[in-house]
Amino acid sequence: MAKYFCLLFFFLSCNNPKKNTQYEQIDENSKRVPDSCITASEIAKYLTSDVEKEEEKIRALYVWITHNIAYDVEKLRELRELDKLKKADSLVNDSLYKPFEKDLSKILLSRKGICGDYSEIFKEMCTSIGIESYVISGYTQELDRYKIAEDSHAWNAVKIKDNYFLIDTTWDAGDIDEEGEFVYLFKDNYFLVSPQDFIKDHMPFDPIWQFLDNPITNRQFERKEFLNLKDKGDYNYRDSISEMSTLDEANRNKKKLQRILFSGITNNLIQEEVDYLKIRIWNKDSKPYFDMLGMAHYEIANAINKQDLSKIRLWKMKLKKARQGLNSIATGETGSISQVTKEGALNWITQMETNIKKAGY
Repeated sequence: MAKYFCLLFFFLSCNNPKKNTQYEQIDENSKRVPDSCITASEIAKYLTSDVEKEEEKIRALYVWITHNIAYDVEKLRELRELDKLKKADSLVNDSLYKPFEKDLSKILLSRKGICGDYSEIFKEMCTSIGIESYVISGYTQELDRYKIAEDSHAWNAVKIKDNYFLIDTTWDAGDIDEEGEFVYLFKDNYFLVSPQDFIKDHMPFDPIWQFLDNPITNRQFERKEFLNLKDKGDYNYRDSISEMSTLDEANRNKKKLQRILFSGITNNLIQEEVDYLKIRIWNKDSKPYFDMLGMAHYEIANAINKQDLSKIRLWKMKLKKARQGLNSIATGETGSISQVTKEGALNWITQMETNIKKAGY
C-alpha cells in the first residue's frame, strides 16, 4: 500500500463554490443514505442502485463523501506531531509513515478523516460497484501563488471508457475556518477534472499518475510552467500502470522509486516519499534475514551444546549469507536510510560468529 502522510490545507481565497446543474437530481438523491448502510460497499450500492451511467454513479459517490465526511483537524495536528517524531527518530520507524486509519469502518462511523481516508473510502466504494479507481499521493500548490503546500496530499483517479479523470473529495468537502475548525462547504471544483487541468495544482509523486504522454517535471510544476502540456509526447503511462498491477508490493515500490528519482527531488515532500519507499523496500528485502536471525541465537547455542557439527556448519553458512544479503540491500536501492538497523544486525551476526569460534568451531 502506498504511503499517505497527509495532508491538506484548504485555500479560502481560491476555492469558491460553484453550481453544477448537470447533476442536480443525482446530487439531491446522494446526500443521505439509510442508517442501515454502514460499510463503504453498502453505501455505494445504495447510492447507485437506480443509476445507469458510470459517470453518474461516480458523481453519487463523490457527493455523498463531500457531504458526509468532515475533515479531521485534530488528526492533522497529531500527524504533524508524528512528523516531528519521525524526523527525530534515528531508527526510522516505518509505522510513522502510515498514520491514516486503514480501518475504513472507523472513519465511516465517526464521519471524520484526512485526505488519505477520503481517498480510500472513494476507492473502496468504486471497487464495490465495478469502477476502476486509484488513490494517488503527491503534493499541491495554490493556483494563484508560487507556494508548495506544507503537507503532502492524496486524491483519486477514475477510468471511464479508457479515459482517466481526477477527483479531490477532500478539497471539495469544505474549509478550515479562522478558528481552525472544519466547515462543510461543497465546492464542486475537482470532479472529473482532465489530467491537463488537474496538474496545475496537484502533482503526483510518481509521474505515471499525471496521466500525460508528456509529463511535466517537479521543477516545472513549482514554477507553473505548463506550456508543454499542449505538446505531444511519447511517455507511455498506460503501460506503466498496467505493469504495476502485475507486480508484488516490493517491485512496485522499486519501480515507483526509480521513476520519482528520475523526476528529481525538488522539495522536502518528495524527499519524504523517497525515504518512505526506501524503508518499505528495505523492510521487505531484509525480512527473510531478520526472520532467520531471530532463530539463530537459540539454534546455534543448542547446536554447540550438542556438539552437532553439521548444524554448526549450516548456521555458519546462513550467517555468511545473511551478512552478504544485508550488505547488498543497504548499498543498493535503499541507500543509508536503514543504516542503524543494518549495523545492529551485522553486529549481532559478528557476535554469533564469535560465539561459534570461541566454542572451537
